[in-house]
Amino acid sequence: MAALRSHQTRLDVVGNNIANVNSLGFKSSRVTFKEMYNQSMRAASTPSPVAGGVGGMNPMQVGLGVRVGSIDQNMSASNIENTGFKSDMAVDGRGFFVLRVGDSSQLIYTRAGNFTRDGAGFLVHTGTGNRLQGYLLSNPEDDSSISGSVTDIQVPFSDFYPPSATTIAEIFGNLNHLTLPNEANEEGERDKNWLATLDVYDRLGQRHTILCEFFQAEEPDPENPTWRVVMTMASPWEAIDGGEDIELTFDTNGQLIYDETGEGRYYTVTLSNGDPDDPETAGLRVGGFTEEMELIIDFGKLTQLAGKTDALARRLNGNEYGNLSNWEVDENGVMTLYYSNGESRMHARIALANFPNDEGLTKLSDTTWRESNNSGAVVIAIPNTGDFGKVVSGGIEMSNVDLAYEFTNLVITQRGYQANARVISTSDEILQELVNIKR
Repeated sequence: MAALRSHQTRLDVVGNNIANVNSLGFKSSRVTFKEMYNQSMRAASTPSPVAGGVGGMNPMQVGLGVRVGSIDQNMSASNIENTGFKSDMAVDGRGFFVLRVGDSSQLIYTRAGNFTRDGAGFLVHTGTGNRLQGYLLSNPEDDSSISGSVTDIQVPFSDFYPPSATTIAEIFGNLNHLTLPNEANEEGERDKNWLATLDVYDRLGQRHTILCEFFQAEEPDPENPTWRVVMTMASPWEAIDGGEDIELTFDTNGQLIYDETGEGRYYTVTLSNGDPDDPETAGLRVGGFTEEMELIIDFGKLTQLAGKTDALARRLNGNEYGNLSNWEVDENGVMTLYYSNGESRMHARIALANFPNDEGLTKLSDTTWRESNNSGAVVIAIPNTGDFGKVVSGGIEMSNVDLAYEFTNLVITQRGYQANARVISTSDEILQELVNIKR
């Protein structure tokens, strides 16, 4: 009967493996058998060491049944299937996602990364609501600035990117060294040779546009060619101080000339509202500055070489107000938030767990595990470091059940069960014959 029970256990394990062939992150199991007891009918004898002596004899033993030796978990990785849902995640390599159970502090672990956002924006395990754990970043520009212990990972729907003032901008690109100055009009004014626009922001996030006009010198000097830059505000209600008659001098190699203090490279301008009493700007004002703001312009990346003129201007800091518009998780488990103003910042980092003995974990429902006395202590860290695998966003790990192997086991288990059942029935018939002899 013990043999039948052992084979029934194996049949249960094989059946469970087959039933979970499509379960996300499922790990298959196997059953091993071992002999239960042995009855010794004769002990082994020692052979004589000399010629003509008596030879040794092997022990005579009868086995008395079989029992389950172990039920082992196969924790090997499986294929990762692309789902297209960015909240789905898989671990490529070692590691388990960390979940917090309900409203308790208990942590459990899973390879099934079928996550979704709940109504509060938290990433939760589909079907259970257990929240995914990770670390918040104290510095949005440093993905290693994890703070505190693991906590619930949330995509903050109401988050926004605060505005900030632009304090530095740069002009970069090339000015064609063969450019000639435009001819003067009747008033003696010359038209610009090139125009670049620069958008900057004040501390409230309002955008202001600066027009940067480039003029080739009226009498270019081949040894020290010079360009003149005139900066004006696009809005008639705004003014710029220090933006006129900026002179840029280049050497014969087309590189900007400036000294070690930055003179000739950096120019500081002041932006403010225009004169409200000016009759040309006395109409309805739109926007405007809340206060004067200084702006440093860096011309160090500007050259005068052969080729077309393509000088451009860009701000190096400052931004307008932005609402959260998107998010993603990279292979390092870093969650980055994207905003409507084009800015982004790192928000959190997914945590992974490892164990000295993965096979020693205790199975729970919903394809999750918890620590056991033989799994070893949990080690929680960040992905793609040390012995921890990387995160695959938009993918889910499938079951590692091998159907061909399981069907083979199913047949072998069936044959073993039938054979053991035949032994029992034959033994019963022999006993019946013994009873009949006595009668």
